[in-house]
Amino acid sequence: GDSQCFLTANDKEQMQNELAELSGEELSLHQLQVAVDGIHQRVGRKLWALLNDETQMSEHLRALRDYFLCCRGDFYAHFLELTSNMLIVEMKPEETLIQLEQHWHTACLMSSADDDLYFERVSIKLDTNPKATLLDDRMAVEATRP
Repeated sequence: GDSQCFLTANDKEQMQNELAELSGEELSLHQLQVAVDGIHQRVGRKLWALLNDETQMSEHLRALRDYFLCCRGDFYAHFLELTSNMLIVEMKPEETLIQLEQHWHTACLMSSADDDLYFERVSIKLDTNPKATLLDDRMAVEATRP
């Protein structure tokens, strides 16, 4: 759909008519609440449709589910195997990040993740916070928009 045209002329007219009906009579809180709830629901449905159509949200959520809920177990198995020796050796954060990125991409090539177009938008970021003592406390996975 066209993201520039959020509400159709018909939607706008219906909402204006609902509000105009309220102006002609003595206003009760219940009538106002019903009108506002109707407008809220209509706009909510439009936003939901726009979000799904324009951003392909369901595909992004499916990719997140696949990677972070272990439906991509082969990717994680390869990544864990490649990074297992990193916990033994003390490294500088810059070296750690470089090796993690290399292992991340190698694990991708070794697994079914290589076929997924959303995977190229996922990268590893390393927090250089000196208070973080474990690799898990410093590592984050970040997804970017196209």
